[in-house]
Amino acid sequence: MKIKNQIGLALSLVLLSTSVATAQPKPTDSPNPTISTQQREELEKLHQEKQIRDYVQFEVDRAFGHSTTLLNILLIVLTFLPILAAAGVWLLRRSVVSELVAETKQQLEIEVVRFVD
Repeated sequence: MKIKNQIGLALSLVLLSTSVATAQPKPTDSPNPTISTQQREELEKLHQEKQIRDYVQFEVDRAFGHSTTLLNILLIVLTFLPILAAAGVWLLRRSVVSELVAETKQQLEIEVVRFVD
């Protein structure tokens, strides 16, 4: 009975200590060595189309980048134009007020001189 327990213990240790092994395919040098000529032609065609798409996307991005830069500059100019116009009107107003004060002062001096004489 003691021997059966020892054999059972040894067998269970062997079974528990082993892990499941799976077979993996051997890697090859080329991705798919059994590719047909039709599939190769389709792959080349897809590759060329991808290159064309990438080039077109690059050109669109470049052209749109120039347009975006010009639009940003235009927005900045249009933003500062009303600010500069308001500053100009404010300076013109100050000039007009100063001129009116000077003319009024001159007219009052003429009136005072006439009144005194």
